[in-house]
Amino acid sequence: MKIFVDFDNTLTRGKDFMAAIFAQVGKSFEEILPDYREYRKTGEFSVSGLAAFYGERGVDMKTLEGVLLKAPEMMGNFIAPDAQAFLQALKDKGHELTLLTRSGEPEIWQRPKVEASGLTEYFAHIEIHPGEKQDVLKELGIEAPFVFIDDTDEQIVAMQAAFPSALCVKHTREASLLDHLPEIFAYIEAVEKKLGVSIVERDGVAMPELPLPLYASTVIADCVLADGEELTITLGLDQAGVDAFKKRSCDESDEELMKFTSDHERICLGSYETWYAKERYPFALLKGDELAGLIWFGPKEFPSVVSHTAPQTTKPWHTFAIRTYMPYRGKRLAFPFSSFVFRMFDFLFPGSPVWLDTDKENVGAVKLYTKLGFKEYGQTESGRLVMVRM
Repeated sequence: MKIFVDFDNTLTRGKDFMAAIFAQVGKSFEEILPDYREYRKTGEFSVSGLAAFYGERGVDMKTLEGVLLKAPEMMGNFIAPDAQAFLQALKDKGHELTLLTRSGEPEIWQRPKVEASGLTEYFAHIEIHPGEKQDVLKELGIEAPFVFIDDTDEQIVAMQAAFPSALCVKHTREASLLDHLPEIFAYIEAVEKKLGVSIVERDGVAMPELPLPLYASTVIADCVLADGEELTITLGLDQAGVDAFKKRSCDESDEELMKFTSDHERICLGSYETWYAKERYPFALLKGDELAGLIWFGPKEFPSVVSHTAPQTTKPWHTFAIRTYMPYRGKRLAFPFSSFVFRMFDFLFPGSPVWLDTDKENVGAVKLYTKLGFKEYGQTESGRLVMVRM
């Protein structure tokens, strides 16, 4: 789920920050507050503009401008006490966080504040714009559902009007950011349920011993998409499934598969039988004989990671990979399919650690793996990101 979070007065103690600024020019926050509210209503902010505004109200303009230019450096001292825990809780669930904040002078004022905050690591994107936030999202091509968190009534009302199906959360200084998590997670769960995929394990199916014989396959579950389309999940690939896997792996028009996987070399130019002999355990998502998705596990030693030794474990490592294929890619299959298969894996190999490596540029894959409980561990010498689930 995409989550957009405001910066000032949501993740920060904005009042205390401004009080510290004006204390350097001999003014208390109570003294400057009425005028500051008037200035904020203009919707504009610039260092020179704010200095000139208070210069007309008895504050030395040049002194204030100098203080304002250095003020972003101290932003890290004014972060809301629960901001990091709040953002981490959202990130741990695999959600895509974007910092969405307004500024008339992004490079002079707002971006230095954001960078000094110590919070940038939590965000996949940082959007700083002078315009209205709802207009910025429209320009970025964002569509609801999503979550938006802000501290102003006006912005909440405007965003809700522009995106009626979004969850717009009003944060107040008196509340804890953590108090919003139940509402946010309930909204996300409801959306995923509405748009989601149903997977039901078949009754009376005994899990076979692994590895299965070559070309052996057992139907273990049924899958129903949000539009009602029905698929099946098998453990193992029969001959028709192997042929479908080879056909998918040879499809050079699938640019994503060609860019991010080695299936063309491994299966199309290589041999499924050789690959399977390495004790690979494929789980297939099928529409008849058409392959919609594939996940596999298999024993494989932990790779060499730059500046890291392998995590300590008493059980052998397995590796993991997932593929979804057109036209099923983009139908929200990856997470429920992976979650189901991991339940099977944990039953078959209880307590076994899993690792994978992936292209750092494959943002969607990294997000999925994080949501499945993987954590980034390091990089291989070739620069591929290594993630582990223990």
